[in-house]
Amino acid sequence: MKTLFKTALCVFFAVLANSALAQPLYEAYYRSHRDAKFDSLFSRMTDHGWLFLKDDPALHVSPDTFIMRYAMNLGLSEGYELKAIKEETETPEETKLVFRHQLFQLYYKNIPVDGNEFSLHSIENVLKTAHGRIVAGLDIDVTGAIDAAVALQTALDEQGLTQNDFDGNTLPTGSLTLARKDEHFLKESYRLAWVFDLKSEKIQEPYRVYVDARTGSILKKVPLFMSCFAGPHRETSNAEYPRPGLNFHKPWVASTMIPNYSRYLNGHSTLSFETEQVGAQYRLSAYNNKLNTRIDLNHTGQWNSNPDVFNPSTNWVNSNHNATTAHWLAQKKLRNVSIVVSEKWV
Repeated sequence: MKTLFKTALCVFFAVLANSALAQPLYEAYYRSHRDAKFDSLFSRMTDHGWLFLKDDPALHVSPDTFIMRYAMNLGLSEGYELKAIKEETETPEETKLVFRHQLFQLYYKNIPVDGNEFSLHSIENVLKTAHGRIVAGLDIDVTGAIDAAVALQTALDEQGLTQNDFDGNTLPTGSLTLARKDEHFLKESYRLAWVFDLKSEKIQEPYRVYVDARTGSILKKVPLFMSCFAGPHRETSNAEYPRPGLNFHKPWVASTMIPNYSRYLNGHSTLSFETEQVGAQYRLSAYNNKLNTRIDLNHTGQWNSNPDVFNPSTNWVNSNHNATTAHWLAQKKLRNVSIVVSEKWV
């Protein structure tokens, strides 16, 4: 009887083979301010914001109480608030268990903090994993911002746009945010900024433009158009800040799966990894596309002849088992790789 033999072939395309991926600087509050009681909840705590809870009934935590109970450990001091922005539940066909996924946005003095989202992943109302970056110790005055109209004009001038470039001649409305001037998640990286989405059917290259709410200068801009076939997204920062023209990471998000192979479960019914959002879908790629996983449909082992792997949500569950397993394993090693997953009959 034939069986499906599945392997993962790793092809290295790094400038320096096997070099570790450059990661944005970040230090979780609970890593620098250790608390034995808090630490005892987890089987693993990573430098990149992942918390894996122990599978011990005596230590089970409800997702509805976790943030409130451990706010101080997470770095949520005065002026901080995690606001719920999305929640999903699912029951995979293979089980009768209810999976729950919650997403929160960090606010500081009622201003959203760029890149500071926090997610909780639970099964049957028992928290299994938590993930996110919360930059602790922010001390930023959020009052006295320049007028929004002045900031908008600066953004328009930067892109060479006028009112006529917008549908119905309606100019975009900006909002205040605490934006990063670089790719790092450090309290020194944040600036109060006006942010504008400069987009319309008439604009071929729409951008999200950040204007420093203190100086009135361009802080950075990010392309809004996402394409599967476009090169890496590029954020540019104003010359007054360090490292202008820096090639930033594309945004990546936490995703989960049920492993195909029990040897990778390590006591968890789900495993977490990171993917990149492309339009309304999620792709098995991360770290500015330096880690990319594809399926070798043609059994050639050739990179360019095989497609990217997409999923409509961050919950991969049982879809593309081999690709997600290979992707997760590569992230465990944090290597600069491209992966072709080959499925062959033997």
